[in-house]
Amino acid sequence: MISVSTEMEETLKRISSRKGVKGVIIMNHAGQTIRTTMDTELTKQYAMQYSALVVQSQTTVTTLDEENELTFLRIRTKKHEVMIAPNEEYVLLVIQNPAETLQS
Repeated sequence: MISVSTEMEETLKRISSRKGVKGVIIMNHAGQTIRTTMDTELTKQYAMQYSALVVQSQTTVTTLDEENELTFLRIRTKKHEVMIAPNEEYVLLVIQNPAETLQS
């Protein structure tokens, strides 16, 4: 794994401590994990599947408008909500249970 900056580590801790968050993955654009709060096998599954989706989404956005770029992607299923924030260096995935985030 690649070394993680202090800022990235603090962000990871802050996000993962929020109610309803099941896991946080920081990966490079090739889908290789930089840091995760989830078990290895589940991390691999999420990274492999969502890295391909990020690439396709980025391609779609820039094909429609060359001056535009993907900044955030949110996917909600019956069980989970996955929020994806790609930037130039890495991709941040946050997996949460949306029902838990609504409870007080």
